Amino acid sequence: MAAPPPKSRSVRRSVPPVTLPGGVELVSPLPTFISKRSDETYLRIDGPEPVLGSQTDASLSPISASVTASSTDPEAWLTYHATDLIARLSEWADDLSVRESNLHAREAAWERQARRLRLQFQETQIELEQLAASLREEREELAEQQIRIERTAREIALASDYWVG
Repeated sequence: MAAPPPKSRSVRRSVPPVTLPGGVELVSPLPTFISKRSDETYLRIDGPEPVLGSQTDASLSPISASVTASSTDPEAWLTYHATDLIARLSEWADDLSVRESNLHAREAAWERQARRLRLQFQETQIELEQLAASLREEREELAEQQIRIERTAREIALASDYWVG
């Protein structure tokens, strides 16, 4: 079995900072539970941070009413902190689910637009091929007309030479 944790001296602090050995200060404007253990280590449990746009801290957790500013019970603070973390993680998971749904919707819209653009490109390509084919046909037809005109011009020239000469 694991050894029991060292005995601790519990202190409940709100705003005043706690100075640790080495001059490090723990400053928190929120209710904080700090426990100094006999082995000179510290355990710090911060109260919940306010959520922007929320009502009061009491509305964040079902057991917040039982944990008052004068409470120094580490078990109560730990339970309160765990409950607060669970609530925040649930909100975070819900937010991530919404963001994932939005991402999938945007991805589907991009795929629809890409499919539409591919079809439009294919249709434009078919139109260009048809225009190129009709252009080739017209060129061939013009070439044939030019040959007929040249032949007719030669015949007229030969006939006029015949009558003149």
